[in-house]
Amino acid sequence: LKKIHIPLYTNKDAVFTFGENNERVYQMEVGKIYIINPPVTHGTFNGGETERVHLLSRIDLDYIPDIVGMRGIIE
Repeated sequence: LKKIHIPLYTNKDAVFTFGENNERVYQMEVGKIYIINPPVTHGTFNGGETERVHLLSRIDLDYIPDIVGMRGIIE
């Protein structure tokens, strides 16, 4: 299983960290979907003055190609 993060609302000071010592830092952008490998150490930090809101879900590996192929608005 993997996890997906879908940022719905964020700010420039909200970051996702990844790696044994959280040494890799990423800014997740609204409008993108991120696939995360949960066994690897990861976390988040919001140093901004506004909230960050992400939709999180676990996803079976079989569905990842469908997620990666998504484009535009889903109705």
